[in-house]
Amino acid sequence: MKFDKSWLLFIATAAVFLAIKIPAAGYAVSDENTYYKMGQLVAQGQVPYRDFFFAHPPLQIYAYAAVFKLFGFNLLLLKLFSAIAVIITAAFAFAIAKERLNFKIASAAMMLFLFSYGTMLFSNFPTGAEFATAFITAALYFFLHKRLLASGALVGVAVATSLLSAIMLPVLAAATVLFLKDKKALMRLLIGFAAVFVAVNGLFLLIAKGEFVEQAYAYHLKKPAEDAD
Repeated sequence: MKFDKSWLLFIATAAVFLAIKIPAAGYAVSDENTYYKMGQLVAQGQVPYRDFFFAHPPLQIYAYAAVFKLFGFNLLLLKLFSAIAVIITAAFAFAIAKERLNFKIASAAMMLFLFSYGTMLFSNFPTGAEFATAFITAALYFFLHKRLLASGALVGVAVATSLLSAIMLPVLAAATVLFLKDKKALMRLLIGFAAVFVAVNGLFLLIAKGEFVEQAYAYHLKKPAEDAD
């Protein structure tokens, strides 16, 4: 397969992004330390929900656990996980815009995304949303290519990383019905999602039982309402 030279601009832009992020990948007083510590506990054999409280789906801290297993405590690698997730998001966004619009718009969109204030800030302070965004953008790419089983599975992975990702499932399902008008296509999307969702949730239900539901789901419904301007 011939290499598409338009990706050279993306690679160069991503390299600049990483060059900015690496010097900034130092210790910060933020929630990330809690997530990193939980990743360390998982690497030592503990299980979220059963052995310690965790108010989110599990995949984020298992990614950190992999770093601890392979490299021990390495703050740079832990921090760069978020930057790499952002680059993956940008790659899929670039591919979608290039295919649907043109190279110039795709390049501008990719650069605006990578170097926006929000992206630069929150790729330094991981929340799990950066991983979920990468999976959701990949799901959209596969959806547009009518690879619905893979798209649904990626939404499932995203939801197993951040509950906010669940908003994408009805969007993709509705789009399937409206634009494809194909029930089989809709079923492929839902089967891909259900395979991942049931596997992840079923596993932790078996291990942590009701505590998994209480911490990962019910806990958020018990938070007090806040006024926001």
